[in-house]
Amino acid sequence: MKLFTHQALRRAARARHATTAALAAALSVLLTLPAQAGIDETINSVTAPAAVWFGKVVFFKIPIFGANLPLVVLWLIAGAV
Repeated sequence: MKLFTHQALRRAARARHATTAALAAALSVLLTLPAQAGIDETINSVTAPAAVWFGKVVFFKIPIFGANLPLVVLWLIAGAV
């Protein structure tokens, strides 16, 4: 009793070869790229615009009784009530 046919084994071997070739191609591309920035610098450059916008919203100053209170302080006061 045969568990695998010859044709199924050939298909599996072709799939392994294709996967290996794709991984080798991706690795070669990654190895040939110049090391311009580390992962931390890449994450910072991607998230910086959103962080700046979020900081402007959270620390937006609202004048109340002559004092400029950041929005986050008002949120904290409202949450404490």
